[in-house]
Amino acid sequence: VRTWDFRADNPRICSWKEQEGDVNALRIDNRHNVLSASSDGTIAAYEVRKRKLRMKSEMMHSELVSLCVTDKYVYAGGRDGYLEVFVHGDYGNILERIETGFEMGVDDVVELRKGLLLTCSGCSDKLRLINVMPTKKLGSAGTHGADDGIDQLMVTPDGSTLVSMSTFANSIKFWPLAGILKKIPVLRVVDIKKRKPVVKEGFFDDIMDKKKKRRAEDSDEENGVEIDGDAEDSDEMDDEDEEEEDDDDEEEDEEDENED
Repeated sequence: VRTWDFRADNPRICSWKEQEGDVNALRIDNRHNVLSASSDGTIAAYEVRKRKLRMKSEMMHSELVSLCVTDKYVYAGGRDGYLEVFVHGDYGNILERIETGFEMGVDDVVELRKGLLLTCSGCSDKLRLINVMPTKKLGSAGTHGADDGIDQLMVTPDGSTLVSMSTFANSIKFWPLAGILKKIPVLRVVDIKKRKPVVKEGFFDDIMDKKKKRRAEDSDEENGVEIDGDAEDSDEMDDEDEEEEDDDDEEEDEEDENED
């Protein structure tokens, strides 16, 4: 990571090489620190004025490819499809991990309004919405195009338009942000709790359910065998009845002959 001042005769100010992997994203946090997300799975925070590394996070579960800075939090998109959540100034400890639904990584993430994030992936044409604090996946806000992955997102400075970019399709699309936000309610923790069904489960319920299922399957098999057995027994009974009838007929014929 390098900083430059093109007003000076020698524009390069300083250079850092604190991360082992590729640097995939750069942002400025609310404390004027330069944040860098790296393929080695770390976030580094640099103080530009003092020209030093301020803090470096622990290695995350996968390489980090994107960054989003909000008023209180910093979100880092991972190649495993999760968002790593950090508090400003505390990049040494992760606050939360959020699953986005993307299997091949979160290539970019932007904040549409407080508590509402929009994510994209280079292997999916969907724009996925995520509510944070409380955390809930809200589904898709739209698609960029047929089978086109989305590589970058941006909200215009006036907050009126969302821009999505696809490298594979060589296309840029503009979305009226007001139309998207109008359809999405503001969620609170109380709303999430109301929607969650209360299910009382015991420790051994799962085991008991499996046993019940096995018993049901066994009973079905036994019933099948019994049904087949009844069918075979009825056929044997019919054969015995026919044999008895034949014996009776023979006895009657013999009696008639004796009378004659």
